[in-house]
Amino acid sequence: MNVFLLPLATSNQLQVMLNKFWWSGGMDDRRGINWLAWDRMCVQKGDGDMGFRDLRCFNAALLGKQGWRILSDTNSLLYNVLRAKYFPSGDFMSASLGSNYSYVWKSVHSSQQLLVRGTHWRVGDGRSIFVKNNPWLPSDSNFVPNDPMFIDDAMHVSDMFVPGELRWDLEKVLNIFSMDDVRSILAIPLPLNPKPDKLI
Repeated sequence: MNVFLLPLATSNQLQVMLNKFWWSGGMDDRRGINWLAWDRMCVQKGDGDMGFRDLRCFNAALLGKQGWRILSDTNSLLYNVLRAKYFPSGDFMSASLGSNYSYVWKSVHSSQQLLVRGTHWRVGDGRSIFVKNNPWLPSDSNFVPNDPMFIDDAMHVSDMFVPGELRWDLEKVLNIFSMDDVRSILAIPLPLNPKPDKLI
């Protein structure tokens, strides 16, 4: 793991410090002139600006990469150490920060919301995906059903298959979901042979 990863709030403070350094003229007690806003300085050189790296975005990307590593490589030493200490009976996405946390855990934990917004499930055998609360529908918004009121919290995607087959039970799907969701569900390509669901 990279040792320079910072919690997102700390990277914001660092960016403020860099901004002060850049525009203060090297004098601690003198206020400099902000010739150009920081977000403009971070626009690429090819687009006519300074090309500085936006530290908040860069740090968020690095933290997201480490969080994704924890999600996708459950055999790694990093995953097993963090799981034993911080989420022994759950998973990374539902883990809380806790009270006695390390700097590394605080940093990686701050990437949770970024990963929540950017990940969803690809349907395989449907056994790992909860219909109501997991993002799994192909959609432009949040990947969850539009009208989840009549869906049982414990229902899995596999419960909507024809028993013993990898195909949708059309009658069940039509009885539970809105027509927009039905169209999205029927557009999901199911594997020919059983495969585990995958977070992507």
